Amino acid sequence: MFSPNKCFLLAYSKTGPIDGFPCVYIFDSVTLKKLNQIAISDAQIDSVKFSARSNMLLVVSSTKQGEEHSTSTLTVWDFLDGHKDIFCKSMIPLPIKGSCWNPYI
Repeated sequence: MFSPNKCFLLAYSKTGPIDGFPCVYIFDSVTLKKLNQIAISDAQIDSVKFSARSNMLLVVSSTKQGEEHSTSTLTVWDFLDGHKDIFCKSMIPLPIKGSCWNPYI
């Protein structure tokens, strides 16, 4: 998926290649050089979205707890300039499969 400003390309693994953790990969869209890699500490990634200014990521991930219950985690990440900083993180005791940014922010 391309960022809104077309400068970045995003890919993610739904489940984890690194120690069982899924990862988000951010590439330069011109050179295809990997700029950043973010390991997510839940069992799987359900959704990843760029912010309108292409400077942050909204990641929805989940961990199954038993057959019927799951917990979702929403995190906002700063990924520019080599950062992998979490701006905020919320754990919700419900399954959430998608997300979106407010287009006016």
